[in-house]
Amino acid sequence: MLAQGKKEEAQEIAGKAYELETTYDEAQMIYGLTLLSNGKLDLASEILSKIPEIKLISDDRFISVLVQIGDFQKVIDIISLRIERDPNNTTHYMNLTAAYLQVNRRTEAISILEQIIKIDPSFKEKGEYFIKEIQAGRNP
Repeated sequence: MLAQGKKEEAQEIAGKAYELETTYDEAQMIYGLTLLSNGKLDLASEILSKIPEIKLISDDRFISVLVQIGDFQKVIDIISLRIERDPNNTTHYMNLTAAYLQVNRRTEAISILEQIIKIDPSFKEKGEYFIKEIQAGRNP
């Protein structure tokens, strides 16, 4: 329902599911993300704080909602934590590059692309292309 734009209805249903079993992580996650999506930041924070951090930062739905509401600094923070936990996962680095580009932090985006090239030399040609695009003021 949330994806269909029925935010209030989704929040009501998620809230009822959460109230049935307040300790169930998945109900907490869905309710918290629905609240976050609806701009109910304080209650969302309260609900999401009950979820173990590793589960929360590993859940792509959390990132998606943060992107949707435009909280790119939080996206950057979470992806950075993902990189700390899995430093050879180039997908995390690409996601961090994209987040940096969203907030016009082009120098950091280039730095991350250079790190990807060091981790995965087969990415060199593509990475250098992306770097040139960014330097030219474009988002690849």
